[in-house]
Amino acid sequence: MKKDMPDWVFRSPQFFYAAAILIFAGYFVIGMIELQGVAWQQVDSDASRLGAFRVLLDAFNQAVYMFGTGVWLHVMIILWTRVIGKLEDEGE
Repeated sequence: MKKDMPDWVFRSPQFFYAAAILIFAGYFVIGMIELQGVAWQQVDSDASRLGAFRVLLDAFNQAVYMFGTGVWLHVMIILWTRVIGKLEDEGE
C-alpha cells in the first residue's frame, strides 16, 4: 500500500495542521498591528473593538480553511489506502 506513494504524502496532513496554527497567529498579529496603527488616530473605541473582532474572525476563517484542507487530505489518503488494499487483496 504505502509503496505506491511517498512517505511525505502520508505525513502531509500534519503540515496543514501546523500551518493552520501559524496562519492563525500570523493573521491575528498582523491584523492587530494594522489596527493599532489605525486606532491610534481614532478615538472611537467601539470601532476599534469591531476591528479587533474582524481581525479575529479573519484569522479564524483562514485557520479553519487550512485545517479543513488537512482533514480533507487525510480522508483522501485513508480512502486511497483502503481502495489500494482492496485491489491488492482481489489481485492475490
